[in-house]
Amino acid sequence: MRKTLKIAALAAACILALSAFAACAPRGKQLAAAKDAAPLSYEEQNSPALAAVREGAAGFAARFLAAAGENFAEDGNAAVSPVSVYAAMAMAAECAAGKTREQLLAALNTDGQTLREGFGLFYRSLARDGKEKIVLSDSVWLDESVAFRQDCLDTLAESYHCASFAADFRGANERANEAVRNFIKEQTNGLIDQDPSLGETTRFALINTLYVKTKWDQEGNDLPETDETYAFRNADGTTVTTRLLRAYAETGVAYEGENFTSFYAATNIGCRLVFLLPDEGLTPKDVFTQENIAAAADADYGGYDENGSPRYGTRCLFPAFEAVYREDVSPILQDMGVTDLFTPACDLSAALDTEGESVLCNKVQHVARLKVEAKGIEGAAATIADAGLESDEAPVEVFDFVVDRAFAYLLLAPDGTILFAGAVNKI
Repeated sequence: MRKTLKIAALAAACILALSAFAACAPRGKQLAAAKDAAPLSYEEQNSPALAAVREGAAGFAARFLAAAGENFAEDGNAAVSPVSVYAAMAMAAECAAGKTREQLLAALNTDGQTLREGFGLFYRSLARDGKEKIVLSDSVWLDESVAFRQDCLDTLAESYHCASFAADFRGANERANEAVRNFIKEQTNGLIDQDPSLGETTRFALINTLYVKTKWDQEGNDLPETDETYAFRNADGTTVTTRLLRAYAETGVAYEGENFTSFYAATNIGCRLVFLLPDEGLTPKDVFTQENIAAAADADYGGYDENGSPRYGTRCLFPAFEAVYREDVSPILQDMGVTDLFTPACDLSAALDTEGESVLCNKVQHVARLKVEAKGIEGAAATIADAGLESDEAPVEVFDFVVDRAFAYLLLAPDGTILFAGAVNKI
């Protein structure tokens, strides 16, 4: 008789966990290190595989975020990291076979060879280290008793920069969960600190973490507040009188979408915090659609004259805010066509010998936190800063883009990858 084991998953932190368990100290026992994530060479930056994975990740992000946004609470603020979920599902695809793998690759908008060749380049293209940073971490946590295929572990380490650890989920579950918790806490600089709740039936867990810290300018100066106060209108119609942060002027003018207007504030390392300001009478949820997310992420804000010199600049005036998220996102993934992963039809034979038992995914839990304030941006995801507008050409006309009501937002990496996205319904 075949027995069905279940998996759990947490992202971030994004963890995909797969059924049954064994022994691990609270800090975890490392089995193998991930391949070093060296900076990209010029040839690698122009790799077709990297371009293909970026395009696939962008499509995944817009579709995933639109579905996640449908469940955002309208009385709070949300932050989701689609790139973290993408990374966890990419590793899951490497562990899967048959129809399960086909469904995962379709949701990721790629094929197996392209993903294997391009994911490592994508991972490395995002990474930044120093006082300002974007830090990704992939790992697989194995029950000590599981027979995980060495060739799969080797591929995860080489192509996905994935480290492997042992844990005793079945015999010492509390200690195993504490080890995972400590690992995630360390990788996210303490922003994600909670019990991952991986059960005694877990066989292995695939984990991605993402940590971002960036300042608004090279000197680390706080953004100034506006001299005047604004009446910020929350989604529920209430207003809060507050001063707004005044970002540096960036070349360009606001983008007019179908039912929103957008512009951005840039950080020192080139990240863009893009605001989607709903038209009057609409809410952040109304404009947080797949089409609008893609349009705002790819918008050309212009602002240059025929000679290529800055002609217009815009600065965002926006409130400081915090946003959090913790949900099982498996229903979203199932709506995106990843169904077998969560049923007994799940095929993970590329990762382990499952003869005599059916191993399936129980849930994919996503956890994220984002804090935007005068000193900069910090979150379990990425942010990058730009020095801002500087020119000795003709005078530049500067506009203010005032974020004075509930809004949606995107946090983009320097290459345009969506690191975080969400909605702010109240401050």
